[in-house]
Amino acid sequence: MTEIILEMLGDNDYRKMLDMLIDKSMKPQEILNEIDIPQASGYRKIEALVNAGLLVEDEKIQGTSGRPAVKLTTLYRGLNMNVVKNRVTMQVKISRSMLEKSTILSTLYSV
Repeated sequence: MTEIILEMLGDNDYRKMLDMLIDKSMKPQEILNEIDIPQASGYRKIEALVNAGLLVEDEKIQGTSGRPAVKLTTLYRGLNMNVVKNRVTMQVKISRSMLEKSTILSTLYSV
């Protein structure tokens, strides 16, 4: 998990997506409009964040075309990382509702 997070935080687009969604939720298209990246790579990055469990579905809404849509938000509400002598430690603040929405963390939590 640490490696995934470090890799994604090293990428400017991933970091922008995560930073903008800490306190709010947005539709994927709104996210892409805010950070101004090509749609194809932007959707791949959003999907990678969802697959990693860092972005979770916050709510289902009615899309403008009448089709269902989702709003995404970050799994966490706070993230602190420390690196000391090649050892990475992370402290993550997660709400219970977000914990239940992340398949990765709900699995880890149940172990």
